[in-house]
Amino acid sequence: MVLLRDIAKLAGVSPSTVSRVINHSAEVAEEKRQRVLDVIRETGFIPNDLARAFYNNSAKIIGVIFPDISNPFFNDVVSAIEKEIYCQGYRMMIFFANGETEKLRSVIHILEMLQAEGIILMSNAEDVQEAFKNSTTPVVAFDREAKTNRQFLYIHSDNREGGRIATEYLVDCGCRNLLHVKGPQRFSTARERFAGYCEICSQYGIEPKSMEVEYTFEAGREAGREIIKSYPDIDGIVAANDIVAAAIMKELQRKGKKVPDEIQIIGFDDIILSQIMTPELTTIRQQVNEMGKAAVRAIIDHKDKEEKCGEIIFSVDLVKRESTRDKRR
Repeated sequence: MVLLRDIAKLAGVSPSTVSRVINHSAEVAEEKRQRVLDVIRETGFIPNDLARAFYNNSAKIIGVIFPDISNPFFNDVVSAIEKEIYCQGYRMMIFFANGETEKLRSVIHILEMLQAEGIILMSNAEDVQEAFKNSTTPVVAFDREAKTNRQFLYIHSDNREGGRIATEYLVDCGCRNLLHVKGPQRFSTARERFAGYCEICSQYGIEPKSMEVEYTFEAGREAGREIIKSYPDIDGIVAANDIVAAAIMKELQRKGKKVPDEIQIIGFDDIILSQIMTPELTTIRQQVNEMGKAAVRAIIDHKDKEEKCGEIIFSVDLVKRESTRDKRR
């Protein structure tokens, strides 16, 4: 492998001169500059971008920390973020930290050593105070609120409105015995969706019923078995997310329950699975691409302004498919 010092020796100049030519950091006599460029071309030398970034004090790295590689929603989010990072001329480094404080602290340390521009955080632990205690790197909390002494920018969907939309649509579809299979209430997303569900139940004089599950397929299957056992008269289900909805539907169908004729189901997220399952899943769509763009731009913008805080809230949409039966159609 050709190194910078090899280029300097072949061109008859100092390593610092080669560095100045590569980084355009200072004037170099034209004759020396041309010798260096000729040697670079002849040897096929490729500058070390990371080393050059340290020299310029700008690695142009954005760290993305996400909690669950098994959830397609987070895969969609990371894909949207990566596209925007690439378009903006930055690099992405992905880390997996499932709510583990020590691992999260280690990841933050690595990103600070690499002089990352900022961190986009999707965490299974809302209380991340300990992990970020000594960090000054700009952070955007994505999808789930992060509780620290620092004020992070929090980008998320209008989850409460999503809960309202899903519940009211089931009512419009003729459901009167509703169950909310809610996500973990330690997450702000799940609490807000449940609050929206309760608001609509109250509005229509419907007794709210709920059970809490993790955002996983296996938790959804267990919920499906429990529904058959403990809630035999349910005619409408608002599920925590699309993964849970799909798992519940699978268990209901195994027991001979017909969707949507006997039980109607709505998910949340609009992942690709919702379109390929049978019947196709009615769901609440999040604006993943726009949310990803906003997170990246917030990190990049901090260079010229103070770090942003507060909230950016994105609207959600109802996507009608086959797991519900709209009486108005």
